[in-house]
This record gives sequence, C-alpha cells and structure tokens, in this order.
Amino acid sequence: MAAKKIAIIVGTTRPLRVGSKVVDFVHKTFLESKVTLAPELHIVDIASFNLPVFDEPAMPAWVPAKAQFNHAHSKAWSAEIAKYDAYVFVSAEYNFGIPGGLKNAIDYLYNEWIGKPVLIITPELKFGGEDREDLYRAVGGVLGEKTLALWEETRKEELVNAYEDLITLMEAPVEETRA
Repeated sequence: MAAKKIAIIVGTTRPLRVGSKVVDFVHKTFLESKVTLAPELHIVDIASFNLPVFDEPAMPAWVPAKAQFNHAHSKAWSAEIAKYDAYVFVSAEYNFGIPGGLKNAIDYLYNEWIGKPVLIITPELKFGGEDREDLYRAVGGVLGEKTLALWEETRKEELVNAYEDLITLMEAPVEETRA
C-alpha cells in the first residue's frame, strides 16, 4: 500500500510574508513527531501557481474529477492538490479573514477537496486567531523567530496532537459526500 500524503499549504501569496517560516516550522515539527503511521509530507506554495482570480468558464463543482479545466494554471493546481489525502493550511489573518489568494485557491477546486481531512493553522499565538490581541502583538513586532520560539514553548504539543488527529481522520474510510 502506498504511503498516504499530506500537503502543507502555504496560505499566503504576498512577496513579504511570514507564512513560509511558519510552514517550515510546522513541517519540521511534524517530521520530528513520534506518530506511528507517518505519512509523506509535502510543502505546497500557492504563490508558485500564479492563480488569477477564478477564470474558468464552469463552476468547480461542474468540472469532472479528472482535471478537465481550460487553463494551464487550473490544470496544474488541480493535479497538485488531487495527489494528497489530507491538507494542512497554514494561513495568515488579513483584515480579520483568510488571505484572498488562499480563498481563491480553495475556490478553484471542488472534487479534489471532497471527503479529505483538513487541519488549519494560523501564525497567531492561538490557533484560529480567536484572540485579536495575538494578531496585534504579531503586527507589533513579535514576528519570525520570536513567534516561532513562543510556539516552540507553548504550542508544539498542541500542534503535534492536531497532526495526530489529522492522520487518524485520513486513515478513516471516506464517505461519499458529493452533491
């Protein structure tokens, strides 16, 4: 049986971003964890696909699962995402929401995401960005190495537990949920 694959997705596309450093930290933490069924981990950077605002003639749900898109960028994005059994989105919080590039990349596809587990990580000090003070603190200078050091001290165990939960979900039978 082939090893299961997880994509760790860089959810920011801005040239100046912290997301890549956070993804590297998450990737390293997952590799160092002691999970029993260690899947293959792959880093996927949305920015490398240069996706314009969705420009296909049909809604993603209408496109057959075989990547029958019109544009090369859509075909490449579909083929990349279809390879994985689960996803870890590492996303910043822009103006109290997800980055436009990430939202656009998610909206490009439908069949590729169906029935697969997802873990969402934000670089704020609390997962999900529930506490806005964390975002303000990050903007105020606790970026890069300081944030990673704080995660190392306070969130590494939570991150590994979430990773183990994702693997458990990935190993469970997939229910057909297509509309």
